[in-house]
Amino acid sequence: MRYFVPAWHREVSDWAYSQQNMTFDDAVSNMRIMNHADETYGIIIGDYKPQLLTQLNGEGIASTDTLSAFDWIQDTALQENGRIVDIQDFNWPRGTYFEYGPFSVDAFQNDEHIARLLFNNLGQILRIERWQDGYHQEDIVMDTRGFVSSIKTYDRQGILQKTIFFNLHGEWRMIEDAKTGRCHINSEFQADFDQADYESRHELINEAIAKLIKKRLDQDSDQIILTADDRQIIDLRQFNGFKTIIQVSQWHPNDRFWKPMLGRDDLTIVTDSEMADRHVHEIMGEEIETTLLPTFASQFSLGHSDERTTQTILLFVSDQTEMPILRKGLVKIMELIDQNKNNERLQIAAYNEQLLSQARQIAQDITQDHPRLLIDPKEEQLEQNPDLVDEDTDPRMEKEGHWRPLPIYTKRIAQPTDLLQLLDHARVVVDLGNNPDSYVQMASISVGLPQINLVKTDLVRDHENGLVLVNVSDLDMALDFYLGNMENWNRALVDAVQQINHYSGTRIMHNWQLLWKRCVRFEA
Repeated sequence: MRYFVPAWHREVSDWAYSQQNMTFDDAVSNMRIMNHADETYGIIIGDYKPQLLTQLNGEGIASTDTLSAFDWIQDTALQENGRIVDIQDFNWPRGTYFEYGPFSVDAFQNDEHIARLLFNNLGQILRIERWQDGYHQEDIVMDTRGFVSSIKTYDRQGILQKTIFFNLHGEWRMIEDAKTGRCHINSEFQADFDQADYESRHELINEAIAKLIKKRLDQDSDQIILTADDRQIIDLRQFNGFKTIIQVSQWHPNDRFWKPMLGRDDLTIVTDSEMADRHVHEIMGEEIETTLLPTFASQFSLGHSDERTTQTILLFVSDQTEMPILRKGLVKIMELIDQNKNNERLQIAAYNEQLLSQARQIAQDITQDHPRLLIDPKEEQLEQNPDLVDEDTDPRMEKEGHWRPLPIYTKRIAQPTDLLQLLDHARVVVDLGNNPDSYVQMASISVGLPQINLVKTDLVRDHENGLVLVNVSDLDMALDFYLGNMENWNRALVDAVQQINHYSGTRIMHNWQLLWKRCVRFEA
């Protein structure tokens, strides 16, 4: 069986968290390909991930086997999903009452704030922050499967002191000192470990992984697909003797990862993009052999915008978007929408709420010249109002014979499904940033949408699957190129489909099979 060792370091955050970008994950993409091919696969996890089940469910991953270092350390491996934990399941002091906010729940006793509960995107309790005498005392970290996984304690200055890790019965198994990094094992469970104390969490994790590999993997029948990553926790020597493929992704920094391997020519290396492929050769030398197997987002499929009468322009705003350029672009787009020649609409999106708010304000300012364009209107605002029909007020009303408000919507992209929904309705994607977002570009190709940018990238080819503008002043003509002529739009769609088919799951799976056959055994 093939075992993936992904670079999953980031913990699942509360659902209100605003991130700056999204990334594709090489392991997730390849696991989905394995799913489609009905191939079995496993996952090896070194990081502490109490919300691992939530992550796997969110990604649509169903591994046959999961080796988790902390499941071994904490003795928390479960054969089932566990139970759902509710706020009232905790033993709150008498007289506790709760205030429900948009992103969290606060607990009070005698008007004193004693706790805040934060949730993941599925509404499950992520952690409970507790206060005592006005200071942050501890964080209770919940496992998705329905038990307290760890408790972090703080001093009066809010500095983390230690983290206590528990088993399923609420007994502590290991304590990590935040200042020294040393890990101490509960003497009651000493028989499960080689040492009573460990210099660091990494040392303990590698003992756990070594024991799991020895117990459950076989060098003759199992292979390893390891993501090259500078933050890789698991010692590469753990995979000595296994056929091992090193997966290189543009999304994971890996400069330090390659240093111990300089000069080697016995590595089986797979890259997921031209950018990643160039980077490996820059570090390892042009002689190093790599296999380029780009993967598109397997959770995205061709959109349905060509079935809709409205033509939605998706304008993506990032931290690479200069506000003066954004304003010029919005002026062009909103003029086009107000003319309404081809039933155009606008959807503005961003990862970050602050950036989205800036774009919303710029659009609001521009509506002074376009009174029938409404930003994030309520449903009743879109109803025709006879009192507003006054042909002497605006000549455009005389041409149309009625007043018809046109909505412009804004939305924060908090997770991949948000982008999926937006792209499914969009007809064209516009990113005016100095460095167009790679995730949005890859996802747009995956659904077959043309893209308009100001900067050339590896993913968007001018006049093939999109347009690269010389100046933002040409944006209206570029939009009309696709929205005013479906033949141009269809050509971009065909080019995107050809890109996807060239690196389809079936073809990639076939290439993986060939790689596994000639893969050499790894020696760190």
